[in-house]
Amino acid sequence: MALIEGLLSASEEIGKIYVLVRTKRDMTPAQRITRVLSSEIFNHHSAESKAKVIPLVGDISCENFDFDEKTLITIRDEVSVFYHNAGVIKFNKSVKEAILGNVLTTLRAVDLAKTLPKLSAFIYSSSLLSNSNRGGLIREEVYKTKKSPLEMIKLAQEEPSTLDQVAEPLSDLIEKHRNSYTYSKQLAENLIVDKMTGSPTGIVRPSLVYGFYNHPIPSWIGNSRGAHLGMIKAYMKGAIRTLSGSDDIPLFSIPCNYVINAMLTFTVSLGQNKDISKPAIIQQKKS
Repeated sequence: MALIEGLLSASEEIGKIYVLVRTKRDMTPAQRITRVLSSEIFNHHSAESKAKVIPLVGDISCENFDFDEKTLITIRDEVSVFYHNAGVIKFNKSVKEAILGNVLTTLRAVDLAKTLPKLSAFIYSSSLLSNSNRGGLIREEVYKTKKSPLEMIKLAQEEPSTLDQVAEPLSDLIEKHRNSYTYSKQLAENLIVDKMTGSPTGIVRPSLVYGFYNHPIPSWIGNSRGAHLGMIKAYMKGAIRTLSGSDDIPLFSIPCNYVINAMLTFTVSLGQNKDISKPAIIQQKKS
């Protein structure tokens, strides 16, 4: 939602914004997009501007997102920037679920992106925690996993799968990560290097993303109630009166619009720099 708003705000001359939408029994794709655009963060956009947001029904786990041939022709003719933000953001999923939700979907995204003749930028939303199994300084580079992403996808797709279990923290199964989520993000980054080297590609690594900071509505976090966002909402409403913590540990979060601005700037940079030979990375720095 915030990325759509950022794109619409970036330029009045922006073209169509195609959004992958899953089918739901109670809502059509058009109704789902209408609900998104009814959020208060879009109030300053005209109806003409909102009409640029077009839903495409598909499944990110399928080849070519399960698009029909007409849709594929359209996006290959018109799309020049590809944002891959979808994923499973839960720390208690089985290794199989995390890989299918974050690595297989990335494979589908990069395979489709590579068929776009006008591609000027492919941006992948990763996580600052993607290399949390390493000690010391984490540089803006992709650290190679012991097992290849394609090998892990193959294992996850098997029936029965040896990965259909919640891994113990720091186990060899997830290469010393604390959970399957961060391991799957590291695998996805490796997949992008393997598949997108030579194409204009960027990897963005924020920490925990929360509300807007003074744009366009201060502290806006939408309808999200998950994890730290739910805690912040409960605290602001008075349902939680105290929070335990340490004075010398900074809040491991970043305003949503900071991330969006970084992604938009990254997009322009990739489109203008024709000499990038491998995926570039930007990650949140400790403040």
